[in-house]
Order: sequence, then C-alpha cells, then structure tokens
Amino acid sequence: MSGFVAVVEAGTCTAEVTSADGSTSSLSQASYEDATTTSCGTLLVPGADIGAGPWSVRLGFLSSRYEGWSQPVVVSP
Repeated sequence: MSGFVAVVEAGTCTAEVTSADGSTSSLSQASYEDATTTSCGTLLVPGADIGAGPWSVRLGFLSSRYEGWSQPVVVSP
C-alpha cells in the first residue's frame, strides 16, 4: 500500500491490515517530505503475517503535530 499526507511534516506512516477473522497486522516506516506533501512510500505487510481475506486496509500517519487514519478499504482475494 502507498499514500501521501496533505501536510509537509516528517512522521511515521503505518499500514494496517485486518483479516476476516479480526486479526490485525501492521507495518510502520518513516515518511519523507517533498515540496507540498509528505509521502509514505510503499508499505508491504508480508502475506505470512495476515489471515484469510477479505481484508480491511487503512493507512495512518503520526507526527509531532498531526495524527490520522484513512478510511478503511475492503480488499477481496
């Protein structure tokens, strides 16, 4: 998963995947700033770490001044 934040601020991006059984796996990495946004780059949650689908996926961002999550998107196998 990948995405960006409409602020220019260093922080941490987190990809969160919730499986059909309710188990959650996540992966975090540092974001990087460009001229007008903050990019999360590509976050890959290993397939071995997630349960059976469908999956609910969302992207989060945390910095010293901002915190938030995208709306979840359901992905089917």
